[in-house]
Amino acid sequence: MKKILVFIFVILSFYLFLNYLTKDTNLIKKILFDKVSLLNSEKNNETLKEINRIVISKQNESLFKLLSIESNKKTTLVDLEQDSPLVYIYNTHDKENYVNPDYSIYNINCNVKTASYILQDKLKEYNINSIVEERSPTNEVSKNKLDYKYTYSYSRTYLEEAIKNYPSVKIFIDLHRDGVKKEVSTAVINGTSYAKLMFFLGLGHENSKDNQKLVNDLENIIKKDYKEILRNTFIRENDSYNQDLSPNSFLIEVGGNYNTIEEVYNSLDVLAYAIKTYLEEA
Repeated sequence: MKKILVFIFVILSFYLFLNYLTKDTNLIKKILFDKVSLLNSEKNNETLKEINRIVISKQNESLFKLLSIESNKKTTLVDLEQDSPLVYIYNTHDKENYVNPDYSIYNINCNVKTASYILQDKLKEYNINSIVEERSPTNEVSKNKLDYKYTYSYSRTYLEEAIKNYPSVKIFIDLHRDGVKKEVSTAVINGTSYAKLMFFLGLGHENSKDNQKLVNDLENIIKKDYKEILRNTFIRENDSYNQDLSPNSFLIEVGGNYNTIEEVYNSLDVLAYAIKTYLEEA
């Protein structure tokens, strides 16, 4: 009993200390208690546990930065994603959500930002460092009371900065999800359900042929074993979707609004392998 009381006292003290430093009670609660609820859950799905690990790791990273700022220290976190990154992932429409069954026990907000973190984690398994853009174009548009279409203006600024600041990057990805029926955005292969992938190209610029080649190469890799998860590439003849900034950029729709995060996870596993293979062969 005494050991239990000591343990509770230590946890409570740590909680109060972090709360004092960060003033972010919700974040602290998530980090301290979500893993416990995950272990006790009857929904201990292996894929969801893995997704939860990814989300928790991003929260821990955010907490470390908050603590560093609050204590007036420079952040000493070694950010592996910024060590010669090869891929830059951003979300022009970062609030696009996936279907949300009761994943509250996993603390997962199922949106395209979550998908970006999953892709980042999958790439890291292949020793490919990447950066996920944390800034939100939709927040900026809302804050400045602009039309939704101006999200591309903000993500363009972020992309320009990434091109300048990270010359090692080989591929720039604007990750979205589509708004279509479940049967359009889903494929089942050998009993496993996947969110379909659809590359999206704007051809109204001089880099378009290079962008097309990149997409064609990735599609050919995916088609070898997972042809069913590809939708036909969507083409807009007179638009660029910021792809004019780099010949190595593309927009991709990962599933649709009715796909689950598990289906998205499965497809990003395939996409990460395709990117890895492409970089090896390039």
